[in-house]
Amino acid sequence: MMKAMIKNATEYKKALIGWLGIYMLITPLIYILNDAILCLPIYLQTLILTAISTPLMHILIPLLNSFFLKEKKQ
Repeated sequence: MMKAMIKNATEYKKALIGWLGIYMLITPLIYILNDAILCLPIYLQTLILTAISTPLMHILIPLLNSFFLKEKKQ
């Protein structure tokens, strides 16, 4: 029972970390690229944003995981 509770807590933390990582990438990207991509249709805007943010997420998520999901040593 306790292991299931710990696993669920870890899953919630991972979901929160994923959301935080996406937020941390998308917000500055929109700010930086807004003038350049605003004239494009929305499907091209999202294509550009996801093409940039997806590879960066592979760098950011492990960093956030190592920061927030530290193993407790006993």
